[in-house]
Amino acid sequence: MSRKALIAVIVVAVVVLAVAIWVATRQPSSTEALKIGAVFPLTGDTASYGQASKRGIDLAIEEINAKGGVAGRPLKVVFEDDEGKAPKAVSALQKLITADRVSVVMGSAGSSVTLAMAPVTNENKVVLITPVSSSPELTTKGGPYFFRVCPSDVVQAAMMAQWFKDDGRRTAGVIYLTTSWGEGLKEEFISKFTALGGRVVATEACKEGDRDLRAQLTKAKESNPDALYAITHGREGGALLRQAKELGITQPIYGADVWGSPELTESAGDAAKGVKIILPTKYTGEAYQTFADTFKKRYSQEPDVYSAYAYDMTRLIAQALSGADDGTHVRDNLRKMSFNGVTGATEFDQNGDVIGKGFERKVLP
Repeated sequence: MSRKALIAVIVVAVVVLAVAIWVATRQPSSTEALKIGAVFPLTGDTASYGQASKRGIDLAIEEINAKGGVAGRPLKVVFEDDEGKAPKAVSALQKLITADRVSVVMGSAGSSVTLAMAPVTNENKVVLITPVSSSPELTTKGGPYFFRVCPSDVVQAAMMAQWFKDDGRRTAGVIYLTTSWGEGLKEEFISKFTALGGRVVATEACKEGDRDLRAQLTKAKESNPDALYAITHGREGGALLRQAKELGITQPIYGADVWGSPELTESAGDAAKGVKIILPTKYTGEAYQTFADTFKKRYSQEPDVYSAYAYDMTRLIAQALSGADDGTHVRDNLRKMSFNGVTGATEFDQNGDVIGKGFERKVLP
């Protein structure tokens, strides 16, 4: 063999070896954990939603891995805390995609946070799925890789408008957060209430973190509505209810689904008594009861609906990951799946919205 031929053989061998090493380091082994991401508010003003979701996810992961994981690989969730803030969520998301190389990210709670994440997941062809974010804006702006297992606020707004009518409220004042969730729910309520013959006589905005809502309450009171509809997070809502009592506002106050959070009752105290709110439907049945019993044994508390949604979401993702090697395949599997879980059947429409799940009325004790 000539010297040139020998050199050529050595070069080819080195290239083949380098490629083999690269492939070995890039491709996971059959026993390596399969990672998925999760971005939720684990601390901050909306932490109860993130913690409820995490408990449901963790319980599902334990059960999935006890049964062999996904195609023999254990499933591992990499959690990131967004504190309910969009910039932190996007930063955490980019880390999950580039460093952890996930094809699925679960989250977040706040609709504005999830909306900020959606362009990044769509650009990188990573599935984004949420058990909490309910803004109607996500239907049109979530993109082709977005899904949610909770119902849209279009349903909630229609139910609240009907409740106002059933209670004989012909006029309404609305106090709302200037977020995607708050503004979207406000607009949907106005549309639905007006269609039922009602009239909104005042709309007053507030920001996340506001604790003094006396100005908004005073202005709304001046319009003399039959009732007030408050679309705020729990801690803002608690402050609003206490201050409404201090200002002598006698009109009944109705609240959005977020008022079902512990933050509302903790911050409102006795002022929350008798307030009417809309909540996602609480599920019953044999499958749900088995889940609830296991959850209570594991965490020493009853699950809320978001824990149940997160539990089903995780099991749904595990099923969609089977045989899928990237986010596009996971997305395609989700689009054609019909999954029966503890919250009933879960299917998605062309926008990634869940089909058939809804809300119910509740009067706070």
